[in-house]
Amino acid sequence: MGVAPKNFRYPRQTDLWVPLSLTPDIEQNQTFFRFQTIGTLRKGETQERLQAQLAIIAQEFPKLAPQLGKNFELIAKPLLENTVGHARETYFALLGATTFVLLIACANLTSLLLARGWGRHREMAMRAALGASSGRLQRQCLVESCLLALLGGTAGIGVAALGVQAFRAMAPVGTPRLDEITTDWTLLWFALGSSLVAGLVFGLLPSRHASRIAPIQILKEGGAGSLGSSFKIGNALVVLEVALAFVLLAGSTLMLQTLAHLLRQNPGFPTNRLLTFDLPQSPMPAQGNQDALVDRQNQQLKEIAGQVRGLPGVIEVAAADHGLLSGMRYVHSGLQLEDAPSGKEPLEQDVMERYVSPSYFRILGIPLVRGREFDERDARNAPKVIIVNESMARKYWGTLDVLGKRIRISRSGQGPQEWNEIVGVAADVRDLDIQSKAEPEFFQALSQQGARSYHLFVRTERDPDALATVISRQIWAKYPDQPVTHVATLRRTISDSIGDQRLYTVLLGTFAAIGLFLALLGVYGVISYSVTRRTQEIGVRVALGAGAADVLRMVMGQGLALIATGAVIGLAAALAMTRLISGELYGVKRNDPTTLFAALLLILLVGGIACWTPARRAMRVDPIVALRYE
Repeated sequence: MGVAPKNFRYPRQTDLWVPLSLTPDIEQNQTFFRFQTIGTLRKGETQERLQAQLAIIAQEFPKLAPQLGKNFELIAKPLLENTVGHARETYFALLGATTFVLLIACANLTSLLLARGWGRHREMAMRAALGASSGRLQRQCLVESCLLALLGGTAGIGVAALGVQAFRAMAPVGTPRLDEITTDWTLLWFALGSSLVAGLVFGLLPSRHASRIAPIQILKEGGAGSLGSSFKIGNALVVLEVALAFVLLAGSTLMLQTLAHLLRQNPGFPTNRLLTFDLPQSPMPAQGNQDALVDRQNQQLKEIAGQVRGLPGVIEVAAADHGLLSGMRYVHSGLQLEDAPSGKEPLEQDVMERYVSPSYFRILGIPLVRGREFDERDARNAPKVIIVNESMARKYWGTLDVLGKRIRISRSGQGPQEWNEIVGVAADVRDLDIQSKAEPEFFQALSQQGARSYHLFVRTERDPDALATVISRQIWAKYPDQPVTHVATLRRTISDSIGDQRLYTVLLGTFAAIGLFLALLGVYGVISYSVTRRTQEIGVRVALGAGAADVLRMVMGQGLALIATGAVIGLAAALAMTRLISGELYGVKRNDPTTLFAALLLILLVGGIACWTPARRAMRVDPIVALRYE
């Protein structure tokens, strides 16, 4: 019927759109909320007025479907916020990290220009004596600083192009608007513009110092001059650099700990040698023909499971209506629990549900703490049975001894409710995602209900990746029209589920490493500059009896004092700013004292190494040469 524009792929990664067709039972189901409604506001309308109207409508829903509860809400959000809102704070934190790196680099540029200005003070004095105005001297210094900044910005564009490719390769599949992240003319002009502004702003101070020299005094003193103010400015810049680098280091360390906790997290069942994939099914027809379709789907599932089970290297096969540890959640509301302390009223809370095949728990390695799991007795026409997890039993009955109790479930907003007898209690596991603790959940026999899609779990004797192609071909040999999608090992699924944290850890770690290197380069430059300026002073001290250890202690003390001051300021800033990444942390608090103390020790240690080379040079100062210095 039509072809969409090239860049239109909403919802995410969509290539084909078909008309929405609803069955009569879904149209009459007041609690079927699996569709996302999208609309545009009329001219003059606001989101606040729309939300007020939705609140009025929401108040009427519980009258039509009491199982929705009194707290039912309808919420309208802008499409952009709904798409990227969950990642906004984290990306703002990453933007802040890049800004910190830029500020550290600019502070280094300022320190470099100040030191270079001190080395050229005789040249500037001679130019001033020959008639150069202060404005001309200032313009010369600004041109030099802007040229340095533009050269750095141009080189940065090439690095950015490689960085964007690396970012797109590392980013999880669900990263919002990933396809739109490219190196284009906007990036080019932004990089050059920001470099030029940085060169102007951070080159202004050194240029003003260079233009305010007193040529007569400097030429009379043989070039020594007095540049105490520039020395103080250099110290202040070092403190700023170390403070910013500490914030980056603390944030990256927190994310590194988060990633380590997630990688060590045990979901409660073995995840090795487990291959998973989806078998999408045809939509359910009208109510009258559902039974025949469900029987046909169940029979096909048994045949496919048998085929896969017979392949060399396959131990066992289980199925469910959706996968594990992928963040997919199916919930049910309005449950009525028999003999529960909460009474006979339907539950207002949503409870997670999952349809599973016989031997599902045994194959996945999930223990049963009470009762049995589903087996061949639980056929479609047999009495309905159900298994609950420990969290559900404890929350709603206060005990694990719930075998024989029943749960009444409504399949639709207006359909008849069915009693399901509890035949087992499963151990709590993390089956939603690796970060979430177990929630109340119940399991129904897949053989007694149909499903929109089957998700198969294949336990193998060897590397499951090697069987992926073989299994797909085996299924297509008998059912050529059966799609086989989302083929992956469970460990890869877990790895993908923590892709955001891995990406943020790598990016923050990279920024922290660059920031720390630049900050320590600044420390090295300022201390070297200080040693050069104080060569005569050091020579006098040595001539008067100061030992090499005294000189070393003096220089190292100066450098470590700057680093410690910057680290303390950075610690205070980190306590305030790590809240931006608090939503991504897991297993560690944003103000974790161990992490912050480790970052403090690291920056002091590496800072001490940066001070060591200038300090050793100061120890080797010959007093006779130093006293003749200029």
